[in-house]
Amino acid sequence: ITILSKEINIQKEIKLKLSLQDKYFSKIITLDIPEIDISQSAEISITFYITRVKDGREFIIKNDDLPGLHNKLNTLLSREPLPSLPYWYAGEPHFHSNFTEDQAEFGADVNSAVKLAKRMGIDWLFTTDHSYDLDDEKDNYLKNDPELPKWKKLKQTVKKVQTDEKFPVLFGEELSCGNLNNQNIHLLIVNNENFIRGFGDSAEKWFHNKPTFSLSKVCKMINNNSLIIAAHPFESQFNPISKILLRRGIWTEKDITENNIQYLQIINRSSKREIAKAKKKWINLLLNGYKAIILAGNDAHGYFNIKREVGIPFISLLASTNQIFGNFKT
Repeated sequence: ITILSKEINIQKEIKLKLSLQDKYFSKIITLDIPEIDISQSAEISITFYITRVKDGREFIIKNDDLPGLHNKLNTLLSREPLPSLPYWYAGEPHFHSNFTEDQAEFGADVNSAVKLAKRMGIDWLFTTDHSYDLDDEKDNYLKNDPELPKWKKLKQTVKKVQTDEKFPVLFGEELSCGNLNNQNIHLLIVNNENFIRGFGDSAEKWFHNKPTFSLSKVCKMINNNSLIIAAHPFESQFNPISKILLRRGIWTEKDITENNIQYLQIINRSSKREIAKAKKKWINLLLNGYKAIILAGNDAHGYFNIKREVGIPFISLLASTNQIFGNFKT
């Protein structure tokens, strides 16, 4: 592991033996670097190399094994605690754990997310995995299981982490449901004991893309102890393919007002233009007499430092920093 900044240039070797038999695993490495003596906090970049041995041959991976995306990890070495205020609790309401798993998306485990949240000034967390992932078989995201093993496991995992880490994390789902135009939109449902199905834009079965339930019907299925949030309601950055193949749509003003949606996650990525546009639509709702509370989240799929996503399917991958865990907080 190489750590670099203007004041720091150190190298450390850490020997770990990990089995790669499991489909998903994670390990948090804590670095003790007492030899660094700086009077002020420093922004640092970290590069790590992994040596993998297979059949007597060595393979060296720099940061990751994604071609062309060997980005350094940037972080802050802070000599002071993160700023905070009494009775002020800032959290992440839209996070995808590793229970989100399909052809194009994935996330990070809840336990790791909570451990990192504590170090990133995040005081609470909602897990909001896709409804069309939570109803799948354990090891096959193209087949559904009516017994809902992933949904049940998510709830168990969250409740265990709550106890072990003494941290407020709540389970939920990002439900695909239908707007007034019968197009797929997303709704965050937090703390609802009963799972609600929604696989209209899952691409699990091509051209079977009609919403499973309408938004109005879903709102009648949710218990009173749950929180429902319009997920990125004013975001319109869908490519034409998503609109045609997945029947993706956007929230209309009537979807919000006629279903009494009182929480709107209007901030979802670091585009100032998108934020200004969403804020303007929220203000128009207020001026028309409809009171709604806004939230800020990131829709982070386990992106703690860099976002990875599919560019052109089967051809290219992209890296960016526009949906990093806890970048925007509520």
